[in-house]
Amino acid sequence: MTFREADGHVKGDGSIRVLTSRDGETWESTGLVSEAGVDLRDPRISVTPDNRLMLLMGGSVYRDSRVRNAAALGRLFLRQRRDLEQAAGDLA
Repeated sequence: MTFREADGHVKGDGSIRVLTSRDGETWESTGLVSEAGVDLRDPRISVTPDNRLMLLMGGSVYRDSRVRNAAALGRLFLRQRRDLEQAAGDLA
């Protein structure tokens, strides 16, 4: 399971929390993804063709109370992929 955590709805400091469960009843945090200066949001989990989990999200950068840039953060995923793969591997 994944969701956004932040102090507010917009113009915030959004981070993405990842929870895992072996039985669907007991959940624990296995990851927190954040990027300084980027408001991460709308996380999704997908399964790749080779059966790995992939975490996707968007992010917004604000300057002077306006969105300066909003984009999918593939570079963030690539940088933190090893940590997420290790967390997913621990569930197997």
